[in-house]
Amino acid sequence: MNGVGKIAAGVGFSVLCTAIGMAGLSYLAGPEDGFIPPLWWIFGLACPALVSLPVCVILVRQGEANRRLAGQLAEAMARLADLAQHDGMTGLLNRTAFLSRSDDRPATAGWMLVMDIDRFKSINDRYGHHVGDAVIQAVADVLSVSVRTGDLCGRLGGEEFAVLTMGISAEDAQALAERIRTRIAAIEIIADDDIVRPTISMGLAPVTAGDGAALALRLADAAMYRSKRTGRNRISLAA
Repeated sequence: MNGVGKIAAGVGFSVLCTAIGMAGLSYLAGPEDGFIPPLWWIFGLACPALVSLPVCVILVRQGEANRRLAGQLAEAMARLADLAQHDGMTGLLNRTAFLSRSDDRPATAGWMLVMDIDRFKSINDRYGHHVGDAVIQAVADVLSVSVRTGDLCGRLGGEEFAVLTMGISAEDAQALAERIRTRIAAIEIIADDDIVRPTISMGLAPVTAGDGAALALRLADAAMYRSKRTGRNRISLAA
């Protein structure tokens, strides 16, 4: 029912109740003493209509305003929930949300990929933080288009990222890691008169059914640091 219908229903109910009350009093008073002149009927029914009309208008408008506010509040709460789970710069899951969703994954085997941008501090120091931010965003974009629907992709902090992919073989996981590595190595970001070409070091660790994601994350992180020590821009499997 729209607003006009609600107002009409409210006014009609008020007039109906008044009419029933007047008819009841007339009936109880008897045919002689209970006679109500037509003018009194008109006045008696007009009064509740005139009084209830503005009241109904105000109540309907307040109800519509409350519904709009409730909808806006629900949208704001949804946005806050989204902001609480996603990194503000890249739109990827933040560390807390990534670990939480990793633990809620189906009990199937998979692979954890942890990667870190090589010499990121040097990029910031040489070209400025705005270039470093562009590198982070470019890496995040590569991850977003490289993973499957249903895979988890997060920024763990700073220049470190992680991907959790479930239900694939070791060969497919290594192919995914290599695809990500080569795509990132192909990034070119113009910085003044120079071109920044970032690379990543990556570690892979298997996720077995029943094990927590935190264990696979630690193993993949250790493998990633082994990639750093052995030359960077490479992939290492967890020992």
